[in-house]
Amino acid sequence: MTGTGSSSSDWVLISRLVRGPVPALCVLLASSCASLLRAPQPMAPEQAGAGAWERLTRLESFGFTLAFHTDVPFPIEVRFAGRRVQPDREMWAGCMRRRTETSRVELRAEGPDQYEKEQSGWRRTMRGIETRILEQGEGALRGRPLEFAGVEHGHYRYTFKPDLPILDPTRSKKLRGVMEVDPRSGLPVRLYCSDSAR
Repeated sequence: MTGTGSSSSDWVLISRLVRGPVPALCVLLASSCASLLRAPQPMAPEQAGAGAWERLTRLESFGFTLAFHTDVPFPIEVRFAGRRVQPDREMWAGCMRRRTETSRVELRAEGPDQYEKEQSGWRRTMRGIETRILEQGEGALRGRPLEFAGVEHGHYRYTFKPDLPILDPTRSKKLRGVMEVDPRSGLPVRLYCSDSAR
């Protein structure tokens, strides 16, 4: 190749190289470009907090864990790990404990449909909030002002008063919410809500 451009024979040479040891080529390209890239500058706390959940909704995919427990109207505990892929596919796996009974749960969802794994196979139902991770977080945050509470473990920390009818159907508990945001990406890394008894 010359400094002024490339000829057709140059492109043939490049295509032969790419057909060869691609993994080695990719590693070389990545290591040679790494010195040219700079880490993004941290966002200001007010900028990071205000749009954190919206930035999460624009990701092509992300993984999550979700856990909650409550004693109203009866003791229930849920622990899930999952993945969301745009535009709206979600995969959930975990366990649920109601009173003293524990069961394994696997859920899949896309569009208006939700599938739950049973002994006989997958049962299809109409999709509910239980397979909409973004809506669950939005519900807790919607219309709630965030108050910057400082930096903890390298993350911006915000407090707010959540609205969680699934955990507090009678709205009698004084709930407190905490959201932690990565200052460089502006993405939420933790959303935690509890009453005074945690």
